[in-house]
Amino acid sequence: MGLPVVTGRAGERRVMLKDGVEARLVLLRDSRAIAGAVLDLASQPEVGREMGRRVRTLAEAHFSIDRLDRALAGLLDRTGTGRDARS
Repeated sequence: MGLPVVTGRAGERRVMLKDGVEARLVLLRDSRAIAGAVLDLASQPEVGREMGRRVRTLAEAHFSIDRLDRALAGLLDRTGTGRDARS
């Protein structure tokens, strides 16, 4: 089970997360918007649970340790600093 996310609508978060689906996206540094999103989620626990489940699924698919390890190994190989370069 994951936890619902309230985050700023900027950068990659704006691209990766859909507002109201995987997270609540709010304006950066807007304390009223942040508080409103948190209160909305607190008043609708089932919505928060479902949002948390979705964002966890997304995170596991895109940010698993195995995936990050493969991406880093590929980057190191392309730059000539990977395992093959040290042999």
